[in-house]
Amino acid sequence: MDEFLSEKEQIAQIRQWWGENGMYIIAGLVVGIAGLVGWNQWQQYRETRAGEGSEAYTAMSEALENATAATALEVGARLISEYQDTPYADLAGFALAKYHVGQSEAELAAGYLSGVLENTRDEEIRHIARLRLARLQMEQAEYATALQTLAIPDPGRFAARYHELRGDAHFGLVDQATARDEYRQALGLFEQGVVNTQLLQMKLDSLAEELSEESSEVSSEESSEESSEAPGEDP
Repeated sequence: MDEFLSEKEQIAQIRQWWGENGMYIIAGLVVGIAGLVGWNQWQQYRETRAGEGSEAYTAMSEALENATAATALEVGARLISEYQDTPYADLAGFALAKYHVGQSEAELAAGYLSGVLENTRDEEIRHIARLRLARLQMEQAEYATALQTLAIPDPGRFAARYHELRGDAHFGLVDQATARDEYRQALGLFEQGVVNTQLLQMKLDSLAEELSEESSEVSSEESSEESSEAPGEDP
């Protein structure tokens, strides 16, 4: 606004400007206030949901500890179906998978782990579910299936653990050379708390012995074959 205009002229300009823009300002304020109220309500809703999920998860955990499986399974199923927007659905899936493993019900356990894998919103939780599922599959001697489960392009900071489990799967498929390579990669990508280096080294040492024995057996067989094929001396 021009500072040299008279007071009446300034007031007239203000009125004109307000007439042209006032409705937009009011609308903006209304939207802003509504947005703030909506955000606060959303935050309150999330906090309420998290509190309810926490209570349900505590009830399920206590039921599992007290061996009241029917209650635990019921509460866990409700958590998974009704509280997918909270981390307690993932925790319930893991807890119920562990319960079914303890009951020697591998198929049911795999179902819960697959559910976490497909529905979680947390990438680290997804990796943990995938690794547990692959380990469970190997416990059922489903080594090829486990390799399919572990076949992802970028495991991130879990890469060492993926290599170790792939090594275990290849070992189960009697592919010692590939198992050895996977174990070596796991050691090379070692990160504290992800893999047990001592156990990995033991696996590598055991494989080295097996491969060495196989090599010796092959050399011995080849030598025997060469000897049997060699012409005998004339009498």
